Amino acid sequence: MRKLTDLEKSWVKSLSELPPSANQPIAAWLETVFFKEADGRALIIQASEGFAVLFLTNELFNDETKKAAQVSQFSELVSFLQYLHREGYLSINRGKATRDKSMFFIQDDFIDPKTQNGPIVLNAKGEYTDNPHKILDTKKNTIYQGVRFDYDQFDAVLSTCTGSVLVSGAIRQLLEDDQHAPHKTRDSGTVHWNVISVWVAILAAILCLFIYLHYRSTHHMRALSLVDYKQDQLSSRLDSMNGHLEQLASQPYAAPVQTKPATHRGIDISRWNGDILQAVDQQDRLSFVICKATQGKSYVDPDFHTNWKLITEKGLIRGAYHFYDASQDPMDQAEHFAKTLGELTSTDIGPILDIEPESIPADFEVDPLQLQVDLYIFLRHVERLSGRKPIIYTDPSFGNQYLTNEKFGQYALWVADYTDAAQPTIPRIWSGKGYKFWQKSASYDLDSHPTDLDLFKGERAEIYRD
Repeated sequence: MRKLTDLEKSWVKSLSELPPSANQPIAAWLETVFFKEADGRALIIQASEGFAVLFLTNELFNDETKKAAQVSQFSELVSFLQYLHREGYLSINRGKATRDKSMFFIQDDFIDPKTQNGPIVLNAKGEYTDNPHKILDTKKNTIYQGVRFDYDQFDAVLSTCTGSVLVSGAIRQLLEDDQHAPHKTRDSGTVHWNVISVWVAILAAILCLFIYLHYRSTHHMRALSLVDYKQDQLSSRLDSMNGHLEQLASQPYAAPVQTKPATHRGIDISRWNGDILQAVDQQDRLSFVICKATQGKSYVDPDFHTNWKLITEKGLIRGAYHFYDASQDPMDQAEHFAKTLGELTSTDIGPILDIEPESIPADFEVDPLQLQVDLYIFLRHVERLSGRKPIIYTDPSFGNQYLTNEKFGQYALWVADYTDAAQPTIPRIWSGKGYKFWQKSASYDLDSHPTDLDLFKGERAEIYRD
């Protein structure tokens, strides 16, 4: 059982006092226990830009010791909320209204600031921000300075400090268990034996030192007698090497033969392909198979676990993809995908995000900027959960319309472009990087079963390397 710190106990006590059956903004609770004006702290989350800023008054920020303590305490709070969520003591839900917001402002003195062009007024005193890392008063004096959290830290902050919280009644058990946990004490007998142990250790160290010094003096004399022999041997080897070098220099130079990279074929499948894997044999000359694993935040392809096992039995490299649903929470989808996949082996292809026109439901009005924010959150969370760099599957048209941020270029591309051309068309973000996989055709014939044909150019081992 986890031993709670005094600070964690105070947080658990405060959470246990919330109504157990009511969803309420997690920000409201944070403003009562941490982000209070009197304590000199505030938090602004820029979801659309992918970072959060912990603001501290000048007194706290300019003192390195105090600043480090404040950052450590906030990190501890975020980590503890993740623990409570993971263990089922509370749940934090980020509904559509939360996901659609581009910025979040958390402090008990803030009055629901509005994001607009120009300065953002934060409270009734007119304090404002026009810089991601500073808050100013009406005389333009800096009164708060910010510590930035991005990448994995941002994901953790966003998932624990936004949305609504539902607290389980079981959270009170944490305090009761902690109060009844046994506390160990040291008796006089233990102290007595510890003293004896120290003296024994000292005597043993002295004896070892004496033996070492005797061995070192003897070994040193032997080593000296070998120096002349080694020197003569080295000179002889150098003379022999010079002879070989002269012989090689007299021979004509042969340029290495340039070979084209091998092209490996693969297929991608889902439940709609039925038992097509059963028909695969060596004559098909396939190197890899990618199968659908999940969709949205709860759906699992009925054939996934069977396909996942069978691909390995066929001696093929395996990969799995998640079909993204733009109307659902990216964090929930990432956790569902990673949980279904389990632990990937070093010879599995990295987790794949499938994002295409059908990812946007017909009745869902998508904001291109918000979609990119959500996709980046999904990718970062999957990478953290799986320990592998994700791959993005899309087509040129969709990629050029919705994947316009350069951050997506860090992920390998699996491009869908059905053409007889020698090379596919790829989205602009990857124009300088190229693609990893090419879905070249949707009508590859495998034992009279049409399926998608995918190509990979390179060494076989590079298929699964991140």
